[in-house]
Amino acid sequence: AIDSNINRKIDAGRHRINLKKGKSRMFRLPMTILA
Repeated sequence: AIDSNINRKIDAGRHRINLKKGKSRMFRLPMTILA
């Protein structure tokens, strides 16, 4: 049970990092288009 909880936290952390990367990419695209 404890292991599954840790794995869930790790997965959530990876998901957040992926979201941050995706957001930064989405922000960069319009910036390059405008520039």
